[in-house]
Amino acid sequence: MTPDIDRLLLEAGPYEPGVFLIQKCVFLEEGKNANRAGRCENLSYGGVGVAMGTPYEKDSWETGLKSDYDEEFIVTTTTIDKWGHTISVVPYFFIDYIQMKQKYVDGSVGVQDFQKHSTPMAMWLGRSIYQLFKIMREWSFMVDEPFNSDHPMATYSKMAYEMLEVPQDILEEIDAMPDMHLAKFLKGQSDYRLIPAHPPMSDQFKNWILETCAKYPELSFNERLEKGLEIQ
Repeated sequence: MTPDIDRLLLEAGPYEPGVFLIQKCVFLEEGKNANRAGRCENLSYGGVGVAMGTPYEKDSWETGLKSDYDEEFIVTTTTIDKWGHTISVVPYFFIDYIQMKQKYVDGSVGVQDFQKHSTPMAMWLGRSIYQLFKIMREWSFMVDEPFNSDHPMATYSKMAYEMLEVPQDILEEIDAMPDMHLAKFLKGQSDYRLIPAHPPMSDQFKNWILETCAKYPELSFNERLEKGLEIQ
């Protein structure tokens, strides 16, 4: 289930339910690269965390798997209220929307405050699509000099910006936004986990994101399979 237009364009604050994130698109085979049984995308293309299968895997959450940082928070199928592919660039990546309905493993309900989590993936998530594109913009530069990073968040962020062919005026708007976590951390700011206030999305950004979602819509099981096989 993808978010409706109102949620997609919402000027979300730190405590707004739901997050946007980039996930890598892989051909899922139960027992091989799907860490839980019963996934509806089994034997088709689905999304998994960008860090899965890399040395950074334990820096992230995945359904049924804990990070190395948070003992109290586990993502399970019963804690997910809404989930869907907002942008589907099969077989490369997805921009997903996920909304949790429970806060902790004891079942207590509430909006997850990712600003308080020590798991690094908490800083890869955008409460709004606007925040996510700023986060990915900062990570995309890490692939190049002087960082030369192999971090999957950097790799997939750069891939997304290149494949989505983000227009120059949108790039300039995103670059003018307040720094998010990575840039704040690199500048030595102690409050780097906190989400800063952002200016409203421009009409240009809103139009571009709606056009991009329409260009890369959520696909059915068979459509994802056909698209992936077509490109391979």
